[in-house]
Amino acid sequence: MQKFKFELNKKNTKQILNSENDKNKLFTESMIHSIVPDGFLVNDTEINVEWDFEVLTDELKKTIPETLTNWYDETSSAGNTTYNSKQGFLNYRFKPNYLHFPKTFDYSRKLNLFSKDLGLTTLESDMPIFISPYGCASTYGGKSDDMNNVKASNEVRVPYGIPALSKYPLEELSKNLSNKMFHMFQLYMTSDNDINISIIERAKQSGISVIILTVDAGATHGGYPMIQSGSNITFSGSAVSNLIHDPVFNIKCYESIGCVSTKNKSVLNGVSSYLNVSLDTLLSKYDKKKSFGFARKVQLGGMAMQNASTNKNSPEYIWSINNISNICHSKKSLSKYFKYDFKKGIPLVVKGILTKENASEAINCGADGIYVTIHGGRFVNNCITPIDVLTEVRDHVKKINKNIGVWFDSGIRCGPDILMAYAKGAEFVGIGRPVIYSNVLYGKDGVSATLKHFLYFLKEQSKMCGINNLNDYSKLKDIICSKMEC
Repeated sequence: MQKFKFELNKKNTKQILNSENDKNKLFTESMIHSIVPDGFLVNDTEINVEWDFEVLTDELKKTIPETLTNWYDETSSAGNTTYNSKQGFLNYRFKPNYLHFPKTFDYSRKLNLFSKDLGLTTLESDMPIFISPYGCASTYGGKSDDMNNVKASNEVRVPYGIPALSKYPLEELSKNLSNKMFHMFQLYMTSDNDINISIIERAKQSGISVIILTVDAGATHGGYPMIQSGSNITFSGSAVSNLIHDPVFNIKCYESIGCVSTKNKSVLNGVSSYLNVSLDTLLSKYDKKKSFGFARKVQLGGMAMQNASTNKNSPEYIWSINNISNICHSKKSLSKYFKYDFKKGIPLVVKGILTKENASEAINCGADGIYVTIHGGRFVNNCITPIDVLTEVRDHVKKINKNIGVWFDSGIRCGPDILMAYAKGAEFVGIGRPVIYSNVLYGKDGVSATLKHFLYFLKEQSKMCGINNLNDYSKLKDIICSKMEC
């Protein structure tokens, strides 16, 4: 048998890995995996980065303590909910169309959102996926950090859902994101409407294009397996930046318990001016422990209070989707404390909708888009499966108005899953756990590798099913059937 000489050097490998030819890139990566030791570097980038979800799961359990992984791995869900959301994709089958021509694929998406207040909002994305917002990333262990997601977002051109709970304030994350893409900010309601207004208006001023309001959160923000194992990291000390850097929160903190929560002078200058208290005095009143306790009370006091009231005289109205949509849609600042500088309102996507009845309520309250998800399966045991209800929710939403958006995550574990979600009615698909695992194990390089591979296999699966883009739902829905029908 003749042997062929193969010469491996960093220059040639780098050129192939940076090639536009995905097949060459994937072939080279797989070849390098098989013949070089761990830690082989090309341009200071580690090549040995896993992206397969099953491999990531195994590696995670080997390297990260159980008290951390119980929060975010698939067994951390309330009973069988997370498992069912993944298994739900097996209820459907693809119908290949190998004779389709041309063999091309366009990733780009034009996304519509609509409400009576704002009318039609159209957003454009180079890619059909986004990084789902997830909080407390800096506490997940390993290399996990929110800024890794920011860097991967920029590299792969995938929009990012900035989380409410982060060690970075939204301004820092947004300024590091590419301005060539739109990005979202995820909101958990607090117990104080003035603070809700302030956080939303800071997001507007920072150039955020969409507010994602999470409504599927319970009071403890975690299911019983996490509480039992001591893995509930809700609102940890390293995830409070959006509150402790909020000027209105600092005013309330000073007035309520006599301290401030930050030493950031750019934040405290406004607080100083409003309270007519010197900056030096405020700095001397910084108390990390007391202010964190106050922040925890303010945040957790609003996280399970979401409702669909439209009665402004109701005591629960401040936690209504209607109230939040009015704040998001307002073209002028509503803050009683500071007048933020923005020129327009922004749309609201309501995250955590699993029934057509809840979809109607959210739309009646002013939502521009509906986001079908189970929030990592963390709250309701034996919950209905998002992929199974997606088409029903979509059809119902489109009867109300064809331009109201329908977004989706839950159970996406590979590229073909993304195509399945589009065929079931999604208009934008978020990636959650695969990004989380990659971030923990490999940091930015892991997140980038996972997103790139998902996109590559999405493209190849689409072409083999006769799909050239993800914009024609009438064509997409015909490429699948239920396993009972096929």
